[in-house]
Amino acid sequence: MSNYQFIASTIELPEIENPHVHLYSINEALANGLSIEESILEMDIDPDEPEVLLWFESEELLGEITVQKEEDGYYSDPYTQLPYRYTFEWGRYTQKRAEEIITFLNQHMQSGSIVELWDTWMDDIEEPVVKILSLDHVTPQHIQAIFGNTEYEKPTVLSLQKS
Repeated sequence: MSNYQFIASTIELPEIENPHVHLYSINEALANGLSIEESILEMDIDPDEPEVLLWFESEELLGEITVQKEEDGYYSDPYTQLPYRYTFEWGRYTQKRAEEIITFLNQHMQSGSIVELWDTWMDDIEEPVVKILSLDHVTPQHIQAIFGNTEYEKPTVLSLQKS
């Protein structure tokens, strides 16, 4: 299966879209001056069908943070009962991205609210490792410990409360 990282919260959080990624129809891409391989143009695709081409400036920028409402709780239900859940994606850990997540949480969490940062494996339910901290004490190293591992060991959650 695959790694599944998500955020669960007692409060609704705004979504984060990657501003460096764009989805286009073929005609929109051409109108924006993008070159398209001839083989794609020869495919049986309606040139006005939306969101058939993915464009990004560089592979590094493709990996910027995205936070989107979870469509269903299939992978998160076994781990949390918090009502608001979001898929969390980034290309790889960087200190800058970890700092962005901390800033995002500080901006949007209310006093007394709880946010859980989860690292799980799809369809492999185990007892998680639980770490609890006040949001005031979170560092990029805490974020790295949850979301920055290159090898998955077992489900892990960092539960944060804002004072």
